[in-house]
Formats: sequence, structure tokens, C-alpha cells
Amino acid sequence: MREIDVRTAHQWMLNGDAEIIDVREAGEYAAIHIPGVKHVPLGGIAAAGLQPDGSKKLLFICAAGGRSMRACGMVSARAGQVYSVAGGMGAWKNAGLPTEGKGGFALTPRVLVIALIIVALYLILKGFIR
Repeated sequence: MREIDVRTAHQWMLNGDAEIIDVREAGEYAAIHIPGVKHVPLGGIAAAGLQPDGSKKLLFICAAGGRSMRACGMVSARAGQVYSVAGGMGAWKNAGLPTEGKGGFALTPRVLVIALIIVALYLILKGFIR
């Protein structure tokens, strides 16, 4: 498995040389995604049975690159056919490449847990201060 930059991924997609799979969670995907990509959350990669078909490269994208690298590792790939898009959707958006979606902020599971911990700590500390 290898990483490619967003501009190469975009060019391969436009040429019909690659299929891009977005492995982020549903809320993240709804907020912003690449038009025309397939959405398969990371937890569903094994069940989806994704494999390079020989005619197209299989590219995985997430928010920043970590989950897409894991997705590459979950797919038994032939050499040179499976790639992670380096920098993920953050790099894609920063490059000014096409996106669509509802916009807004997506609460990833990690962000949600951190927010809940902060609220809980606030409520506990608030009780001690009175």
C-alpha cells in the first residue's frame, strides 16, 4: 500500500483510472465529501469485499490519512493497486478540489468523547466550587 497526493487522486478519478472510497463515519461524510465517491465507513470495509478489479486503482480517503491507511491494510491488494490519499479530506479541501455536502462541523466519535468528558468535568468542578 502506498500514499498518493490529492491532485494525483483527483486526476486518476477524472481519467476513470481509480475509484475513491471514503472511509469516514456517516456524519463526517454528510458534512463534506468528494462528489461521486463511494462511502464505506472503516468498520464496513471487510464486509464490503472491496478489491482492485485490475482496470482501476482503489483509493481510500478519510479525514487526515490514518483510517485510509488502515483500510488499505484491510484489503488484500495486488501490488500497486491500493492507495491511501495523503492528508485526507483536509488536504483535498485545502487544495481547492471539488467537494459537496451539508457543511458544518462533524462530530467524530473521538471529538464527541472529548466533548462529553469536558462537560462532565465542568459539572463536577462546578459542584465543588459552590
